[in-house]
Amino acid sequence: TTERLVSLLTGGIDRGNAVALVGPKGCGKSALVKEMARNLGKNALLFSLFKDMTSRDLLLSRVTDDDGNTTWRQTPLINAVENGSWVILDGVDKLSSDTLSSLARLLEQRVIDLPDGRRLQAHPDFACIALAHPPESKRSWITPEIANMFFWVEMEPLSTEELRTVLSKRFPEADPSELQSIVRLRDRLRDAVESGAADTMDEKEGLELTLRKMRHICKRLGREGTRMDQLVRDALVTSLMPDREKQIVETCMQDCGIVDAAQGQVPSSLGRQLDEKLLEACRRKPNNPILVPSPRFQENAGHAEVLQDLLVAHSVGEKALLIM
Repeated sequence: TTERLVSLLTGGIDRGNAVALVGPKGCGKSALVKEMARNLGKNALLFSLFKDMTSRDLLLSRVTDDDGNTTWRQTPLINAVENGSWVILDGVDKLSSDTLSSLARLLEQRVIDLPDGRRLQAHPDFACIALAHPPESKRSWITPEIANMFFWVEMEPLSTEELRTVLSKRFPEADPSELQSIVRLRDRLRDAVESGAADTMDEKEGLELTLRKMRHICKRLGREGTRMDQLVRDALVTSLMPDREKQIVETCMQDCGIVDAAQGQVPSSLGRQLDEKLLEACRRKPNNPILVPSPRFQENAGHAEVLQDLLVAHSVGEKALLIM
């Protein structure tokens, strides 16, 4: 599957087309394009898009320099046009049709007029790869004009065998039985969604164990004090799910043998203790200590457990979001 996708993408780029890679959330679109660019020796610039962007925001933005003067700053798209890099437009489905259509001249004629009065001719090596989610059944963001702007490639989630191979190669130190349970859970949740467990797109995405979420789980597997069932709940954010969706996740986890290993045990009155070695390894010295708050901290069991989770996430290179 991956080889076929790479062949289609490179074929479209070689013919001078802008390419749109469309696939469900978390199926590995950006990772595939970045790896393909690395293998071909291309510099790929990621440009993350958001809903309220205007056509000007795609090209230049206004910023203030150290002296308080406003000036123009080029976006990754324009940097790629000038330097001959690849640009990855991540989330073109979020843009309005008018905003996305404003790039038609650049993608088809390789010329763009900028808000600061300049006209740029794209570098011969410039290439554009757009990433997007499939259109919803009732509302499609792919208008006829947008359809003509890109060479379209569809990406499906990895098959069970491919996913098992990817995880085992990416995380060779992980227990194979645990990786197998994660793959089974992905398939079990997908079967539940296809059977009508989710009614809206948000519910479907909430119950999807994407490749990105599986990576978060696998990075922390085997760490001292971590439980697989809790890692799955954290990745799917079940604590913020409605009761109905949470029960679906719990049922699927039980079907796949992912159970609460601590169930039935008497909780310790001391709670979890901070790993002092891990704490020291993650400690950083600020360049300007005056700007770093130094509040008086009174340790308790609940706070120690949260801090330990943050430390483990930091130690494996994960970003953590603390919700209180």
